[in-house]
Order: sequence, then structure tokens, then C-alpha cells
Amino acid sequence: MEPKIIVAGLGPADLGQITLETWEALQTHRRIVLRTEVHPSVQALKARHIAFETCDAFYETCEDFQQVYEAIVAHLLEQTKAAGHEGEELLYCVPGHPMVAEETVQRLLQEAPRQGVQIEILSAMSFLDPVFTA
Repeated sequence: MEPKIIVAGLGPADLGQITLETWEALQTHRRIVLRTEVHPSVQALKARHIAFETCDAFYETCEDFQQVYEAIVAHLLEQTKAAGHEGEELLYCVPGHPMVAEETVQRLLQEAPRQGVQIEILSAMSFLDPVFTA
């Protein structure tokens, strides 16, 4: 089975704005990586005992955002290959919608195919959606 990263958006705010598809993925995947723990829905994930790791340490150890993005993508691809050997997928969650202003997702879409890793995108509300309804 080819290694796979499922990229899911956590929406712009609390748990109520996560799609059902993403919620089910959060409940069924053992390997979950959040780009950042700084998001309104994270406390609700913790309260529901959903285990995850974050990429926040990269923001502290890298010199600039370009290095952060490179480090996150390398980490995700490495973790995905390890998970793939065990027949598992990696769930990578980002704030908002994965395709709106998410540099790590754009880099994953470029680099993953070169390394034999599939990418699946789960749609979500972006930070723009609440603006449209205001």
C-alpha cells in the first residue's frame, strides 16, 4: 500500500466548525499531526482524548518560516512512510481550509508525489467563510 497523508482542515474556530468527515478521521486515525496547537478546537480534541502531536517546536527551532515549512514537510513525509509500512495513514490537520493560505500543504502537494506518497484533501471552512456571512 502506498503511503498516504490525509490533510484535513480544522475550520476557523471551535469544534462546531469541523466537518463530519474530518471529525470521523480524527476519531479513527492513530497518527495525527496538527500544524499547530494554537487553534480554538484543540482544547476540545484534548477533552475528547484524541491523541496528536504538533509541529509547534519547528517554529521555535528554525530560523525563518521557509525553514519551518521545509522541516514540517520533511517530518510529515518521514512519519507517513513509517506509518505506511504499518498499513496506516497519517492525518495532518491545519487551521481553516487546507487549500487556503497553507504553505505546508502546497509544499506537500509538490513533494509527496516525488517520494511516492499520496495526498488526500478533506475540505473545511476557511477563515474567509465567517466574513461572507457577517
